[in-house]
Amino acid sequence: MKNKQYITVFGATGKIGSELIQLLSQAEIPVIAVTRNKDKAVHLPFVEWMEADMNDRDSLNPTMVNCKGVFLISGASENMVQEQCNVIDVAAEEGVSHIVKVSSAMANSQSPLFIGKAHGQIEEYLVASGVTGTVLRPTGFMQNWLLGLASTVKSQRKIYEATGDGKRAYIDLRDIAESAFKILTEPDKHACHAYLLTGSEVVNYNQLAAMITEVIGEQVSYVPISAETAKEQLEQRGMPAWAIETFLSYAEDQRNHKAAHVSKDVPDILQKPARTVDAFIHEYAEKFK
Repeated sequence: MKNKQYITVFGATGKIGSELIQLLSQAEIPVIAVTRNKDKAVHLPFVEWMEADMNDRDSLNPTMVNCKGVFLISGASENMVQEQCNVIDVAAEEGVSHIVKVSSAMANSQSPLFIGKAHGQIEEYLVASGVTGTVLRPTGFMQNWLLGLASTVKSQRKIYEATGDGKRAYIDLRDIAESAFKILTEPDKHACHAYLLTGSEVVNYNQLAAMITEVIGEQVSYVPISAETAKEQLEQRGMPAWAIETFLSYAEDQRNHKAAHVSKDVPDILQKPARTVDAFIHEYAEKFK
């Protein structure tokens, strides 16, 4: 095991993975950054890019030959259980000592919802694999606001969501990446733990609209929509049924005040508070103007 020096990062061109490889590069830690398409690779010191596909088990072995730790994340898809279990299998074959898996706050292998069930099944597979694991279960990402929500704020000064006045402790994905960095570089402290990663405060969309109003200097309003309207909008975007079902359930929990929980895990891991919504809105103000 003495020659195991690399940390292998799957999802290296994704939002969280790209933040993580920058942190590892800055710390001068050798990284194998895995992508399906090396054209998306960004040159960084101490980072070696490899092409591999989680669906192609044989392509994964070279990414973990000299690897001591793995960061495991992938986009939600119908194949995600098989894909991530392939990575876990190869990690076990190659003698990887630690896997940090990004899961979901909804993870439950008995869940009727696809995404929650899939993450729960992968978590159980990781435990059974014999490879030491640490699981990160984040709640909603602040960065998701920079997509559709920012678009309607810019064009209409309105936010449309099906969450009523329910609150959630949204997290800045950079706190997820920093948590993963800490855990990968200090694995013994975090072995066999599962962490719920949230922001430092619970907010609803009325409060978010007020924060954006304050920052951009123009009135932004929250317009609650029904679950039926939300479903129609998601169907129009071509979202698959299993994803729509999960999204609507996620919104329902928030609408019914079942999501207003703040975890202490981020500050415990990072030894500093999680980033705030207000700081996020100030930093990305131009996206909402």
